[in-house]
Amino acid sequence: MQIKRHGQMIPWIMRQRLQTFFKTSMWIIPLSCAGVALLVAPAVRWIEAGTRWSLLNFEIDGARALLGALIGASLSYIVFLASALLIAVQLMSAQLSPRVIREFMLNWSYRLVLGLFVFTFIYTVSALARTTKSVHQLQVLMAIVFNLASIGAFLYLIDHALRHFRPSPIVNRVSAQGLRVIEKCYPFPVESAEQVGSRAPGLPIRTVLNSSRSGVILAVDQEGLVDIANQSGAVLALVPRVGNFVAKGAPIIEVYASGADIDQGLLKKSIALGAERTMDQDPAFAFRILVDIAIKALSPAINDPTTAVLAIDQLNRLLLTVGLRQLDNGPAKDSEGHVRLFLSKPHWQDFVSLAISEVRIYGSGSLQICRRLEAMIMNLVDLLPGYRAPELVRELELLRSGVERQFPDLEDRLCALTPDSLGLGGTPH
Repeated sequence: MQIKRHGQMIPWIMRQRLQTFFKTSMWIIPLSCAGVALLVAPAVRWIEAGTRWSLLNFEIDGARALLGALIGASLSYIVFLASALLIAVQLMSAQLSPRVIREFMLNWSYRLVLGLFVFTFIYTVSALARTTKSVHQLQVLMAIVFNLASIGAFLYLIDHALRHFRPSPIVNRVSAQGLRVIEKCYPFPVESAEQVGSRAPGLPIRTVLNSSRSGVILAVDQEGLVDIANQSGAVLALVPRVGNFVAKGAPIIEVYASGADIDQGLLKKSIALGAERTMDQDPAFAFRILVDIAIKALSPAINDPTTAVLAIDQLNRLLLTVGLRQLDNGPAKDSEGHVRLFLSKPHWQDFVSLAISEVRIYGSGSLQICRRLEAMIMNLVDLLPGYRAPELVRELELLRSGVERQFPDLEDRLCALTPDSLGLGGTPH
C-alpha cells in the first residue's frame, strides 16, 4: 500500500531528519562560505580585468606583506571563536544544564560569524597566491574590506556573547521556544474542563514494534498517520508520548479496527527517533530544561537560588499559558470526521507536577524559593479557571508542609510562607 501526499516530493521522515541535521550542524555554513570564497576570488579578478582597476597602487612586496598579515588575523579569529564556543558550552553545561547546549547550537549568529571568518581566510589566501608577478589591486582592496568586516563581526560576537550567555537570557530563550511549542501542540484556548485521557477502545488487533534502533520519539507525522489509517480503514494509537524513550522491540503503535494489512514500514516512517529530546513537538521538554536549571542552581555545589528564581519566573509564564489552553482535543479525525489516531499528550497535572515538585523539594530550605513558589501558585490560582486549582492547591499544601519541617522558628516560617514575586525583596502577593 502506498500513501501519496500531495505537494510533498520528499518523505516526511527524510524531511524531518534533514531539518534536524541542518538546524544543529555548526559546520555547514562555514564550509559553504569556503566554497563561496573560491568562486568570489576569480569573479573579483574578472571584474578588475574588465574595469582596469588601479586604485591603491600596491607594490608586490607591500601587497604580499599585507595579505600575509590579514591571513594570520583571519586564522586567529577562527581559532579564538572555536575555543570560546567550546568553553562556553562547557560552562553552560556545568552551571545551568546540558540540555541548553542544543538551544545554543540553534543560534545562527555564531555560525554566520564563523562563516564570515572562514570566507575571509580562504579569500585572502587565494589573493596572496595570485600576487606573484603583479598585484590585483581590486582583489587586495576586497581582502581589506572582508577583514574589516571580520573585525566588526568579532566585536559584535563579543558583545552578543556577554549579553546572551547569562542565565536570564538563556531561560528566556528556552521559555520563548516552549511557548511556541505549546501554541502549536495546544492550538485552542480553554473553554471547559477537559475529559483527560481519551484512549482507543477495546483491544488492538495488531501491535507494531520498534524494529529500528532505540531512541527518543522526537516528532510524529500526525497527518501522515491519519492518511494511512484512513486508506486502510484502521484506527491507530501511538503507545508512547513524544519525548519518551522507546527501546528496540518495544511496542510503538497499536492498530485497531480493520488494519491487519497495514504497512508497518509506512507507520514507522511517520515517527522520528533520535538520541535526545527536542522541543519540536514536546511542550514538556521546556519545563524539563527550566526545572533542571533551577535544581542545579539549588545544589550545594552551586548554591545560586537567584538563578532558580529566574527559572521559576519562566515556569510561571509557561504554566499560565498551558493552563489557558485546551489540553485534550480528543483523537485525530480524517476529512470525513472518522476517528483515526489517538495520541497521548501531557495534561495539566503532568505540567504542574513537572514544574513544581522537584523545585519545591530541592528548594525547601531556601527562603527565596519558598516565597517565589508561594507567589507563583497563588498567582496561577487567581488567573486560571477554577478546575485547574486542585493540582495547584495540592502543591501549595505540600510546600507549606515542607516549610513547617525546614524552619522550626516561627518568624522564619512566616517569612518563608510570604508570597514574593522576587523571592526576597518584592511586593507581597
